[in-house]
Amino acid sequence: MTPQVTRVAIFGAGGRMGRALTEAMPRHPGLQLAALISRDPRPPVADGAELFDTIASALDRFDVLVDFSRPDGAVEAIEACAEGGKPVVTGTTGFDEAQCLRLDRCAARIPLCRSGNFSIGVNLLLELVERAATALGEGFDCEIVEAHHRHKVDAPSGTALMLGEAAARGAG
Repeated sequence: MTPQVTRVAIFGAGGRMGRALTEAMPRHPGLQLAALISRDPRPPVADGAELFDTIASALDRFDVLVDFSRPDGAVEAIEACAEGGKPVVTGTTGFDEAQCLRLDRCAARIPLCRSGNFSIGVNLLLELVERAATALGEGFDCEIVEAHHRHKVDAPSGTALMLGEAAARGAG
């Protein structure tokens, strides 16, 4: 029996995370980097991956979209995937309330995995922050301070927002 290979497209391939994902893909034999979608004038290059500038032109080339872009482009890309029945994993952050509602409508039609941070360490930290806020109770305040590289486009970051939400859940 031949193992199934999942064809992956990366939206935002020219960005920091898009480039990191492009480099990491060959280390995962069950995944095939099939499409890079980028408006960057110097997109990454990957063996076997075709370059596209729109989701619509690439829809028939991939099984799942991985998105690390910006909110406006991400919403449009995810809506195009919903129309085409393609699941999406997104690490894009900074969505406003209206954009979140649009994503919720997409999630009712396709599998949509969305997180402000996919790091195992950060997700463990979220659990610990929630537990700490529960244990400390109302008598304590929580403050989140963050620092990033100079190219960070959203502030507060998705990670900072997730930490704040974890603290709020723990504090009730």
